[in-house]
Amino acid sequence: MIEAAWRPHPETDERLLDLHGYWIKLCRDGDIPALANFKPAAIARLLPSVAMIDVLEPRDFRIRLAGTELCQTTGQDLVGQRIGEIFPPDYHGEVLEHWNSVVERRQAKWARARMWLPEKAYLNWQGVVLPLRGDDGAVIRLAAAAVFHAAASKAA
Repeated sequence: MIEAAWRPHPETDERLLDLHGYWIKLCRDGDIPALANFKPAAIARLLPSVAMIDVLEPRDFRIRLAGTELCQTTGQDLVGQRIGEIFPPDYHGEVLEHWNSVVERRQAKWARARMWLPEKAYLNWQGVVLPLRGDDGAVIRLAAAAVFHAAASKAA
């Protein structure tokens, strides 16, 4: 189960906070940043953890770009895949719900959970999803990042 919130968790990874800080700097006149103003070169050190995600209609999401850490950790080439091709059905439903809420509310959303891949259940992840608008003002892309950490072992 994904734990998600509209504010970062107190133990949020600094890289996610840095990406969010960059996104905040791009906000203008109370609106979310324009995709045209989002420059990956400005966040070069974060790129291994970043994905750019197309917002499709009817509502679905497709990975346009995925950092090396994301691909290596998941063991998948994520580029070009829709979220239903990446996540198992139950997890897919949660991701779809959370990403849709980012599009609808036009706000950053923070999340954390155990890794969705059974063979990587020893990992936890935390992430942030950030909406970007097109020239017409509609949310057309999400900038997202995830970082992975070894899960705390349970006491026997």
